[in-house]
Amino acid sequence: MLSQDAFQTVKEDYILLVLDNPRDKSLVTPAEQEQYKQLSGKFQVQGVPSIFLADAKGRPFHFQSGYGGQKAEQWVADIRAKKETLDKRNAAFEKAESATGVEKAKALDEAISVVDAKVAVAFYGDSVDQILELDADGLGEKYAAIKRAVEFEETLGTLTAKKLDADKLSSELDALREKTKPAAEQGQMALFMRSQRLFGAGNKPAAKVLLLAAQKLDPESRVGQQIPQILENFFKD
Repeated sequence: MLSQDAFQTVKEDYILLVLDNPRDKSLVTPAEQEQYKQLSGKFQVQGVPSIFLADAKGRPFHFQSGYGGQKAEQWVADIRAKKETLDKRNAAFEKAESATGVEKAKALDEAISVVDAKVAVAFYGDSVDQILELDADGLGEKYAAIKRAVEFEETLGTLTAKKLDADKLSSELDALREKTKPAAEQGQMALFMRSQRLFGAGNKPAAKVLLLAAQKLDPESRVGQQIPQILENFFKD
């Protein structure tokens, strides 16, 4: 669909940066692969195709993943209409400029809520810091929890890349949970998803450690209740 002539009208409103991650890596250069890795992590890309719309400073104001099957003309019209979201964000920022205290924090929250909270933390750090200062016991708690979750996930990725033995990895995970105190649901899903990646890469010992850590966070959740059966089916040895 993106190759159709109708799509080209998007260029009247946006400058396009196309990132590709084909299975055949010979189709992209090492530099392009590294660029995709860095930007997909920063933008929290979970599926393809993913579309991010950003302002001139690179701050995203809209995200969507997948393709709903619309005709090209309708898809393009929908994307071009997302400039209204940018207008909404800018209006909230303007409101924040003349506000103080908690009201300023609310306006900033309204502005950066046009994107996922984790993406907001990555790209709207100054606004997040102001919210933490202006409304520490209200909206500040929300963003403090999100920042802890982001730190947990980022450090988790670093830990699992070190290829530590099972005992050392388990100890490091305990220390990480104690430091960041992620919300049970978010921490559990981060551990569970990372465990799947490790299992797929053939690192069963580390995958098992992460599954056990995920279960410990919330054994009564849907995922927590599934883990014993997963361990029984795939980690008997």
